[in-house]
Amino acid sequence: MPSTTVNDIHAIGLLAARPAASTANKGYLYFATNVEGGTIYRSNGSTWVQFGTGTTPPIADGTITSAKFDNVTTKEYVEDNVAALIDDSSTISWVYTDGTPSLVGSVVAGSITDSHIAADSVGTSELQNDAVETANILDNAVTQAKMADNSVGTAEILDGNVTAAKIANRIRHLFIRPQDFTIADGTPALGVVVAAAAIGWSFDPGATFEGVGTHFIVPEDYVSGAITVKLYWTNTSVNTGDVVWEVLLKNTADTATLDATGLTSGGDVVAAPVSSALKITTHTISFTPTAGRLGYLGVRRRGDNGSDTLNGNDAFLLLVEFEYTADS
Repeated sequence: MPSTTVNDIHAIGLLAARPAASTANKGYLYFATNVEGGTIYRSNGSTWVQFGTGTTPPIADGTITSAKFDNVTTKEYVEDNVAALIDDSSTISWVYTDGTPSLVGSVVAGSITDSHIAADSVGTSELQNDAVETANILDNAVTQAKMADNSVGTAEILDGNVTAAKIANRIRHLFIRPQDFTIADGTPALGVVVAAAAIGWSFDPGATFEGVGTHFIVPEDYVSGAITVKLYWTNTSVNTGDVVWEVLLKNTADTATLDATGLTSGGDVVAAPVSSALKITTHTISFTPTAGRLGYLGVRRRGDNGSDTLNGNDAFLLLVEFEYTADS
């Protein structure tokens, strides 16, 4: 029998090493070391019957209350329970200073996720200086919703760390009202239409073209790229057809000639909306002015163009918008 005999226990060993029950070992006690931490069996001559267990049997739900933990110390709880919750806890060791435990070692990557951490349980006071670097933060993991108001100021941003390329939206808008324009070509009229709900310029159809113009200052934060010009307009009657719009832009430096030739967009042929409905027409012009200079904007209806077929109807200009890219 591959076992060891001690005191009243006839043999000790693994359960698999226990001999078959027989009349020769009837009444023998065998202690199986690998069953529930140690279990005693007794031979009745034909089979082995469990005689006792070397471990405490399972505890029923609700039988252990907080009062039964009065003598359990923080050290014992941390050592016996917390380490078991961390993957590969063999890499973790505990160091005690005056009875206070601290963790030494490493945690397997990914074994602790945000689901293991209570909301707001980790703040700046729990983190050492420079403990969290950009390499530890997933792309797009920190959003505006996760930052307290006014929590990031210039003191928190390294010099040169924010570049124009890192600013998502640098598009700016400049609006020019109809009242800011004056007549430049023909006889367009400034007035009110659409049941007195809109003020703007009426451009007649016909064999000649009509236009308005105004000056403006190129915004100081303009940086580069084409300027997009948007015309907000409508049709004043029930007739249908197309309108040909043309946009003129100039940029004049100090002491330069004001009447120098500007850059004119090609005539855009646009289907007119139904009467009194808003239409937004976009013109992208390869016009690259210099910030801070005097600019000139001209808007024309080319009624003299054969593609302008909104015959007998005025095209009514409500507003002009500049869209440009600003610097950082």
